[in-house]
Amino acid sequence: MIPHSPLLRGVSKTIRNRHAPLPQTAAPGGAQGSPAQPNPAQGSSIPGAGIYAQKQAQAEQAYQNALVQINQRRQGVLRDYGFTEDGRVDPHNQYGAYQQMTRDQAMTSGSVEEQARSRGFAGIGGLAGRQLSNLQFDQGGERLKLQQGYGDALLDLTNAKTQAEWTKNSSMLDIQQQALYDAIQQQNFMPAAAQTDPAMPTRNMARNTVTKAMVKATKKKKGGR
Repeated sequence: MIPHSPLLRGVSKTIRNRHAPLPQTAAPGGAQGSPAQPNPAQGSSIPGAGIYAQKQAQAEQAYQNALVQINQRRQGVLRDYGFTEDGRVDPHNQYGAYQQMTRDQAMTSGSVEEQARSRGFAGIGGLAGRQLSNLQFDQGGERLKLQQGYGDALLDLTNAKTQAEWTKNSSMLDIQQQALYDAIQQQNFMPAAAQTDPAMPTRNMARNTVTKAMVKATKKKKGGR
C-alpha cells in the first residue's frame, strides 16, 4: 500500500468538500437564504436540455391548438347538419340540413297528395301512386346524399386528428434524436444509470481523482515524473 501522503490527504479533503452541502443562495427578488430556482436542465442526459424541453413543449402546444380547432370544426359540422354529439337529431336546431330536408320533403309529399286528390286520383294505385313512388325514390336519394356528406365531414375531422397526432409524435422523435446526436457529438451523454443514481457522477469523479493521485505518487516513488 502507498503510505498516506500530503497529496492524498489533500485529495481526501477535496472529496469531502465535494460531498459537503452547497450553501443556500437568495433567489432573484427573494429573501436571503431562500433556495434558488430549479434548473430545468439539471439531471438531464443531454446538453442544453432546456432547449429541447422547450421544443417539446412547443410541439405539445401545437397539438393542443390543433385539437381545439378540430373540435370547433366538429361543432360547426354538427350544427350545419342538425345533429347532436351522440348522433341524434337536434330538436333545438331548426335550420340544420337534416331538418330543412325533412321539412321540404314533407311539404312536397303533401303537395303531390293534395293535387292527386283534387284530380280524383286518390289512392295508392294509378297515376297518383306512381307519382308518390317516384317522389319517395328521389327523397331517398336526397337522404342518402346528406348522410354521405355528414359521414365524409366526420371522417375528415378524424383524419385531421390523426394527422395532428402523427405530427406531434414525429416532432417529438426528431427532437429526441437531435438531442441524442448533439449529446454524442459533444461527448456529454450521461448513461441512464447515472440519472437514477445521483451519487454516481460524484463517486466517479472521486474515483478518478484518487486514481490519478495514486498513479502520480507511484511514479514519484519510483523516481519518475
